[in-house]
Amino acid sequence: MTKKTSTEIRQILSQLGLNEKESILYLAALELGECSIKELSEKTNINRTTIYLYINPLKQKGFLSEIKKGNRTTFIAEDPRDITNIVDRQKNELKTQIGELDLVSEKLPEVMQGLLAISSSSHKDKPHVRFFEGIEGIKQVHYHILNHAQSVDSFFSIKNTQQPEIQEFLTKEYIEGKV
Repeated sequence: MTKKTSTEIRQILSQLGLNEKESILYLAALELGECSIKELSEKTNINRTTIYLYINPLKQKGFLSEIKKGNRTTFIAEDPRDITNIVDRQKNELKTQIGELDLVSEKLPEVMQGLLAISSSSHKDKPHVRFFEGIEGIKQVHYHILNHAQSVDSFFSIKNTQQPEIQEFLTKEYIEGKV
């Protein structure tokens, strides 16, 4: 397997919800076939106790199965062709979530008035100071500015704006939303 192929495989596994160690363990289990925790540990150089933390999530996500033979427990990676089933399941879950969010969106305007009434009665004429950290914090501040007509003073470190993710956000979402 080439380095490019390996990187693409890990990227796809990541998009399917596996973290780095889960991906490493799944690929090792694929290579080993039916295997024990000890064999996975030797293959991946991941501590056995650490592997136990990742076994259940891999089973729940459909990438690993457990086989009990007497007192011995082994594990086997699911057939890679079954990944299509995992993708289909995730698509269905997203469709369900989109449907639920659509219902929330429909009800939100009527609920918003009640929420704003509660909020304004307890925070009337008080200044608000909020702290945000990291890239998500910068995004939250700018979304707040876009969504509220009131004056907002914000300060942030310029070094954060040099990160590609922030530059993309500021040019695509913030500036276009402001115009």
